[in-house]
Amino acid sequence: MEKRDRFNHHDVLVVEDSPTQLEQLRHLLEDNGYSVRTAANGKEALAEALQRPPAIIISDIVMPEMDGYALCRAVRSEELIKNVPIVLMTSLTGPREVIEALKSGADNFIRKPYDERHLLIRIDNILTTRKLREASTVKVGVELQLAGQRHFITAEKQQILDLLISTYEQAVQLCADLQVREQRLERANKILDGIYRIAKGLNSATTQQEVIALVLDRVLEMPDVRAGWLSLWDDKSGFRLAAARGLPPAFEGPGFLDGDCTCRRKVLAGEIERAANISECERLQRIVDAKLNLRSHATIPLRTAGRLLGILNLVGTEEVLFDRNDLTVLNGIGNQIGAALERCRIHEHLEFLVHERTIKLKAEVEERRALEAQLIQVQKMETIGALAGGIAHDFNNLLGIIMGHAGVLERIKSAPPELQPSLDAINRAVERGAGLVRQLMTFARKTDAETQAVAVNAIIEELIKMLKQAFPRTITLETALDRSVPLLQADPNQMHQAFLNLAVNARDAMPDGGILEFRTSVRNGADLKPKFPDAQDLRYVCIEVADNGMGIEESIQGRIFDPFFTTKEFGKGTGLGMSVVYGVVRAHQGFIDLTSAIGHGTTFRLYFPVTEIPASAEDRNDRGSAEPVGGTETILVVEDEPLLRELVVVLLGTMGYQVLIAADGEEAINVYRARKDQIDLVLTDVGLPLRDGLTVVTTIKTLNAQAKIILASGYIEPAKKSAMFQAGVKDIIQKPYNASEVLTKVRAVLDGQ
Repeated sequence: MEKRDRFNHHDVLVVEDSPTQLEQLRHLLEDNGYSVRTAANGKEALAEALQRPPAIIISDIVMPEMDGYALCRAVRSEELIKNVPIVLMTSLTGPREVIEALKSGADNFIRKPYDERHLLIRIDNILTTRKLREASTVKVGVELQLAGQRHFITAEKQQILDLLISTYEQAVQLCADLQVREQRLERANKILDGIYRIAKGLNSATTQQEVIALVLDRVLEMPDVRAGWLSLWDDKSGFRLAAARGLPPAFEGPGFLDGDCTCRRKVLAGEIERAANISECERLQRIVDAKLNLRSHATIPLRTAGRLLGILNLVGTEEVLFDRNDLTVLNGIGNQIGAALERCRIHEHLEFLVHERTIKLKAEVEERRALEAQLIQVQKMETIGALAGGIAHDFNNLLGIIMGHAGVLERIKSAPPELQPSLDAINRAVERGAGLVRQLMTFARKTDAETQAVAVNAIIEELIKMLKQAFPRTITLETALDRSVPLLQADPNQMHQAFLNLAVNARDAMPDGGILEFRTSVRNGADLKPKFPDAQDLRYVCIEVADNGMGIEESIQGRIFDPFFTTKEFGKGTGLGMSVVYGVVRAHQGFIDLTSAIGHGTTFRLYFPVTEIPASAEDRNDRGSAEPVGGTETILVVEDEPLLRELVVVLLGTMGYQVLIAADGEEAINVYRARKDQIDLVLTDVGLPLRDGLTVVTTIKTLNAQAKIILASGYIEPAKKSAMFQAGVKDIIQKPYNASEVLTKVRAVLDGQ
């Protein structure tokens, strides 16, 4: 909107307890010609308004001492200011909040985070019609029924109309936001698919040239990327062009892409350590001058173990090619490519050594090949592990935001029914993305096992019930379970995932039907030692999963646990299932074996060590969990993602808690320093701008050694988790947020459990 002239100022009273949000709104209004007064809560605002009535009041709802609803009622009861328009601003936009606003006498309702232009238009409309509203004092009654309760509201017709219109506008805005999020999710899925294709190809590449060709072919399939080139670094000769794609021949020659440039200088100087958008590089300027419609490019350093191996440059048609989330993912890709280049270099070197050694001494050939295969396998797992850890945090945040706002939109009764198919599609996509990330994290062993006393037979029996509902009736499910099998100290979720993956593979091996059987028994460790030299425990529980399907060819039996290896056609499997099984077994210090013959079926045998389990652990295993309860304490929520922050605020607010918010580590420390005597608990993300989560924890602990703090993160390495507990963290919550887990842990920490 255009600024008003200085003769048309309006006096606005802004009521907001967050200093950051208060300053943001004050600057917006003053930049558009309004004179602004401020108050930190409803009590201060009422006193200020009675001293000098404003033209309009804009107030937050959730505030200490006197909230926005109470402020509305107080203003309407005072003769001097009863006609002053009031706009409520909050992240709470459900039907109950609208009814409460009507009852309290509010004139309008704006959802946070607000669109600045929309807010200014609403304020202008209210001020324009103020005199008309004062002249029209006719009130009408409206009867509403919500959640089985009847509400009778008496208010001015214009007030009711404005509130209903503003609520409808919020629903429309939510729909628009959801469409944007859906587009972002689609783009993220395309990027993730490109990552998957690159990762799958890298694991099969055996030379550096294969890696380079694969990477450049695949990156051109990613959104908005039109061209790219890859340069390798050598300590003696510097950078040299390895290959290029998407550029005219004149730009792919050594005279153009070899030699020095801004990107390379900054990477070598340490100014560019991670993937970044670059706009000032002279090489890019020459491409732009050639009128090829290429306007920006990103630089991705290729490193392994802290050592620079090369640079990947990607060029596109947008002003800014990638956002922050894209760059995080691309940085993980850079590390993966660097690891693959190094692996292939080692592989090529080992092949040369093996060849030379064969000529001299044939007896050493098996040993060299074994070492080579072992090295490749280890580096494959490390490569995927680096990728999984790099994308977990941002992707979990994205999934949580989309999941939460899809749920909010579903609860809006006035939402058009045409939205439901889109909501269903979004929820399915979120579930699929979350499942893929979980499988990546499991087989790469990037998740801590949540161990407890586990009854293996019970897990199998529960799984069989599910499979009977999901599998074709042509498959017969049988069990032979030894009732003397002892409890295991294990993660039940990982065990269930491993057994399910084996069952799905068995189903696919029996397209015309057959028998799938689960068997359990106890084996002596001494009997396993000849085949598994690392079997040190006295007893092992053996779980056998057997089918009479088509069997596995002997030539590929040694590869079935490789990441992304699959015999299924493209689109029918990810190649992660057996890698997950292998990761689960090894995470529990177990062993896995199989026997198979073409036409005679396959039997997998999983061996898990038996350890002594305290009786108290067995008691806890049988104990049910109580429903989460709320409270009235004050909680400071620290989260840099606005929409994710809103979800947590709504969740805690509906359970009765008073909620304060901060968008970064600096603001969190300032809010706590100012209100530490009122704050009972701090719930903070780990990855924050300005100050990270661990810094927030240590700073708050210096202000109040007894402060209760919960950390939230998509993934925390075990070593860092230990450091956070030593710093005084009471508990850790996994992202994306589970409502029941959040409420249960918040209550437990507040109660000192």
